[in-house]
Amino acid sequence: MRVTPFSINSSTGWTYFARVAYSLAYGTPDLVGYDTSCHTAPHFPPRYMALQAQPTRQSPFPREYKIEMLLHVADNMFGRGSVVRRIRHTSTHIAYIAKDTWHNVSRKLTEGQILRIISGIDNVPTITEEYVVGEDRYSSTAAARLGTLSKAQVATALQNGEFQDRIHLRLLMEDASIKLITQFKTRAGLAQALLDCVKGMR
Repeated sequence: MRVTPFSINSSTGWTYFARVAYSLAYGTPDLVGYDTSCHTAPHFPPRYMALQAQPTRQSPFPREYKIEMLLHVADNMFGRGSVVRRIRHTSTHIAYIAKDTWHNVSRKLTEGQILRIISGIDNVPTITEEYVVGEDRYSSTAAARLGTLSKAQVATALQNGEFQDRIHLRLLMEDASIKLITQFKTRAGLAQALLDCVKGMR
């Protein structure tokens, strides 16, 4: 992805700014960038999610997993966009760890395939399944660009290294007894959490 700065004081800059503001204000959740497999109203807990995005508004996947905790979210604009959640199936009540990544298609192996290869090693997560989250443009960054650009433009941009084609994948893994450093109840608990961080870095 190539990012070019612009000034809103220029002859065209203000129109770019207006388009961005309009898109954020009136765009549908999927176009703005929300993951349609999850509830997009964090101020109305509990939230639920499906393992794959909704293929159509008429026949959505059921959101059968309750989101219990957000364990990690990437806060940078570039990269794999990793999000890790602890989820629980609403019927079986079995807990899992779900990790979202954007896989670079030029790499031969996905994270799920690597986990299967190294399974059985101590402290390596046990994978249950790996899913392609979305359908069509919801999964592929290249396919998303075909909605506004021609195939030739997308192919040229890929060849020139202007962006990498990535696929939205979701890993479902067995639950682990994970506690965040912010979940301490006493000062002694905080001190122990900090000591564990130091031990983990050694």
